[in-house]
Amino acid sequence: MTISGYTVHLALIAAVASTLFYILALWKRRDYPAARYAYWGSTLFISLSMLFLLYHLFTRDFRLSYVTAYSSRDLSPLYTLSALWAGQEGSFLLWVWCALTLGLFLIPRLKALEPLVMFFYNLPIVALLLLLLKQTPFKLLAQVPADGRGMNPLLQNPWMAIHPPAMFVGYAAFGIPFAFVLALAARREFGRFIATAYPWVVFAWLSMGFGIILGGFWAYETLGWGGFWGWDPVENASLIPWLIMSALLHGMVLQRRFNAFHKTNYFLAVFSFVFILYGTFLTRSGVLQDFSVHSFLDLGITGLLLVVLAFFLVLGAAVFVAYRKDFPAGEKIRGFWGPPFFLSFTAFLLLASGLFVTLGTSSPILSKLWGEPSKVGNDFYVITSIPVYLLIMAIMAVCPLFYARAKRSTILGFGGAALLATAASALWGVHHPVHLLFVALCTYAFAAQSLWIKKMEIGFIHAGLAMFIVGAIFSTGYDRAEKLVLSEGAPVEWEGRQVTFRGFKDSPDGRSFFLLTLERGGRAVEARPKLWENPQSGQLVANPDILKGPFADLYLAAEQYQPPRGGNDLTLVKGETKNAGPYAVTFTGFQFGGDHGGDGPVELGTVLTVTREGATWTLIPTVTMGGDQVRPKEAALPEPEALGFRILNVNADTKSVRLEVLGTAGAGATAATAVVEAMHIPFINGVWLGTLLTLLGGAVSLWRHWKRPMEPEVPIAAGASGGGAEA
Repeated sequence: MTISGYTVHLALIAAVASTLFYILALWKRRDYPAARYAYWGSTLFISLSMLFLLYHLFTRDFRLSYVTAYSSRDLSPLYTLSALWAGQEGSFLLWVWCALTLGLFLIPRLKALEPLVMFFYNLPIVALLLLLLKQTPFKLLAQVPADGRGMNPLLQNPWMAIHPPAMFVGYAAFGIPFAFVLALAARREFGRFIATAYPWVVFAWLSMGFGIILGGFWAYETLGWGGFWGWDPVENASLIPWLIMSALLHGMVLQRRFNAFHKTNYFLAVFSFVFILYGTFLTRSGVLQDFSVHSFLDLGITGLLLVVLAFFLVLGAAVFVAYRKDFPAGEKIRGFWGPPFFLSFTAFLLLASGLFVTLGTSSPILSKLWGEPSKVGNDFYVITSIPVYLLIMAIMAVCPLFYARAKRSTILGFGGAALLATAASALWGVHHPVHLLFVALCTYAFAAQSLWIKKMEIGFIHAGLAMFIVGAIFSTGYDRAEKLVLSEGAPVEWEGRQVTFRGFKDSPDGRSFFLLTLERGGRAVEARPKLWENPQSGQLVANPDILKGPFADLYLAAEQYQPPRGGNDLTLVKGETKNAGPYAVTFTGFQFGGDHGGDGPVELGTVLTVTREGATWTLIPTVTMGGDQVRPKEAALPEPEALGFRILNVNADTKSVRLEVLGTAGAGATAATAVVEAMHIPFINGVWLGTLLTLLGGAVSLWRHWKRPMEPEVPIAAGASGGGAEA
């Protein structure tokens, strides 16, 4: 380990010292500034760890196994920065840095609550630092390579610089409500939970939601299958705690307005954090490595992850058992109608949704108990979600009517809008009764949110959810996919457009693409779906091109390329000239490139001079040889000429080359062929606009509540003012 790595040790020592000083402050019942100083020291040391790792990455210090694994000399600055969190070790470092940084903003707002809240908040930080020591990014290699393996090309995307930091801010923020509920329960002051913790709950919910939708947008724009959510365990690992936190937000409204849900809110806050740890265990322990393309391999931390998970689960249960009698005596939720019932029922529906996702995600572990481990299909998640979100939409449609005491004309007007939208959807082609029911309920719920005039953040959040669900139904249930087989230059009809393949083109970044033109009504647009070889695995990777529209996207993903085939061969000795159709072809010599004389790939080119009717061109078809692979690359004359060559064989003894003649100059030649997966995806913008509207509502709520004082004006004694439905 380098000297840089000892900053993690110092950060752990400082975090433990801060925790001990906060215990001393609680015991002595007075302020201990040393606790804050130690916390600041831990933040400083882990920030230095971040800077040192960045330094090692940017200076290509391949002594470190992490630098070797996730960077290379040709990696761009943006992706070198992103390599900081590309691996397990770096992502743990980012997580603990986010947690420590959030604590800097938390401490000034805590006042008298600081010692106990920060004691509980420090515990996850200490646990993360222990994991980071076990799996450090500063491990040295016994032998230093000349270059690194580089970042996985699939991760070399601008979203890689944004999505992981957003997610880990959310992961870190979930520790704050957890610390609040434990501290307030231990102080016998749980009635103050709303006044002290609400902005932090909103912040955690908002930051995690932002990270989730960024991941969905990244998948849609990059992976080529036309969807935004694949129910992969890594995706679900963030969705589950987010759903629990959504239930907590509804429970906090019940606690504030109806003196209910105190004990339930305690467990919602605890489990939202515990499921962050459970998701971490699932995706980082290696238990799902055969069932998830995103899951990390087991790097020796499985046991420690289980200990951390068990510790915080037991801690939450122990605090509740110790102080359960001191929770405020809350009101019972009575009746099956009205806002209290609807709020509590919504919270339990969100919990049910989280439970179903948890069962599906954990299915490889659960199924192993009675046989061969297996995972559930995506249909499981869809089927279990339908009744949950039908009921949620129905509640969302009704609740604003109570709040605004809506008149009959308003109620009928919203109903008319719902019927109109349902009829229009049926005429458009939606015939599944469940889908039509969703359209009706979502439209009514969307319209009803206009009644939240004084609480527009509620309207934004719920209207966004309604729009998201409709967008998800249309984009996943009524997309049209067709496999297009395109011969170069020959148009094919698709979705009222003439689609023409114009060639397989090279790109400066090494990611070749199909050049397609789509023409309708005299107007043509270009699309450039990429198809390139992953240099690490040798597998082909497809990145789609998306022609976005207000009501539908045209999604084009390259699948396969068949080069043009010539009808004959041409063998030339150096200096010899032969005819290929109307062209005279002279082989002038060899050209070498790549790592000639070294251990890397070698590129061999044949320099050809082509003439026709006074015009002269130089073509250099090449073949790259490295490892067990030989990759020929053809060279062709510019359009409209119809001649190209590909190397078939090179004889060094006779200094000759055998070439395949491409284009119409070769007898029986066939044109290049591209296979494209073409999809018409309707109303996908409903997904993006719906999530933006929901996040906007969360941002407005955060802005409104952030400046509220943390301490209530009148102290609340245990057992007074505010209570909760019994859990």
